[in-house]
Amino acid sequence: MAAVFCLSLAGICFWNDSLSAKISQLPDGGAVAVGDLIVIARGAGNCKVDATAFIGPQGATGPQGIQGIQGNAGSQGTTGADGAQGPQGIQGIKGDTGAQGPASAWGNVTGTLSNQPDLQTALNGKQASGTYATGTGTASGTNTGDQTITLTGDVTGTGTGSFATAIGAGKVTDAMRVDTSAATSATTGTMTVNMTSAIITITPTGACTFNASGGRTGRIITFSITTSGVTSFTLTWGTNFRKTGTLATGTTSARFFAVTFRCLDGTVWQEICRTAVQT
Repeated sequence: MAAVFCLSLAGICFWNDSLSAKISQLPDGGAVAVGDLIVIARGAGNCKVDATAFIGPQGATGPQGIQGIQGNAGSQGTTGADGAQGPQGIQGIKGDTGAQGPASAWGNVTGTLSNQPDLQTALNGKQASGTYATGTGTASGTNTGDQTITLTGDVTGTGTGSFATAIGAGKVTDAMRVDTSAATSATTGTMTVNMTSAIITITPTGACTFNASGGRTGRIITFSITTSGVTSFTLTWGTNFRKTGTLATGTTSARFFAVTFRCLDGTVWQEICRTAVQT
């Protein structure tokens, strides 16, 4: 006969011929155990597995299986929006005050702008000499050469340190002139005479030769000669002098001569007169 099948929990079951023959002889609704199954006949050799007929009570829960391996990390989400600014923190504690710095080397400034004794004292201590001018006062000291000075008016000139000046024409009057008298540097021999005094005096003790040095154009200078002793000495006017000749003092003591010269160009002196011996 054809194979008999039944529907089981595992799907469609097929039986062989010998088993089918055995089942086919069951009356409709009859049952037979086949292994762990109970087969119920349903006419024409068909069979049906009655699952409820062999399901026993639920067994005890088995032990928990081992934990599976960790899955891959998911992709990073988008960055969230910035949060609102938090409240301002409390102010920190004030630090200690630092030590006071050293005082200035030239002294402290105290008082008001119109009265600065400490500053004045410090400045006075730093200057080379003299005193500083305050207000409308005057200053004194030495020009160190780095200040340019300009003179105007009757006396003109400009420069640093020492510089030449000039007196304006007609600025010096007779009332301003101070005539001086000076003796020659020696009383015998050859000597240089600085032509700066109005009167040059000499009492010869031997023969003399005079050489002129310096001068101012137009100036007049007179040699005043006094004799001494009984020996006559010859006086000669040499370099830078234009003269009428020499002068012999004679052999009489306490006699006087005068020989006068005028400066022609600041160097050369020209004789303009001389006296005879005078008593």
